[in-house]
Amino acid sequence: MHFIITWEIYAEGEEEKELDQQMKACLDGYNIVQILSTTCVVKVDEQQLYAELHKRWSEVSESNRGKLEFIMSPLMKTGQYAGYFRQEKYQALTSELGSQ
Repeated sequence: MHFIITWEIYAEGEEEKELDQQMKACLDGYNIVQILSTTCVVKVDEQQLYAELHKRWSEVSESNRGKLEFIMSPLMKTGQYAGYFRQEKYQALTSELGSQ
């Protein structure tokens, strides 16, 4: 299963970098494909992992109220993405999702 996470940071400079790092740190140990600067496709094996990631990102967002927002797609077993990005990103995305 997989889902998309994306976030928006309303800070600048070092604070923006720190918040971005906090969001990305929640993904440590997970299979991800970063398709845009703050947008990732994340592969998880269980619904519980999806819920845990939501909790982690919510905690980061709540502790930085007004400076950070995020949205997660529902879990998907299969899916088709439409868009335009470099071929190597598309290959990484289809390769990762194809290994489910």
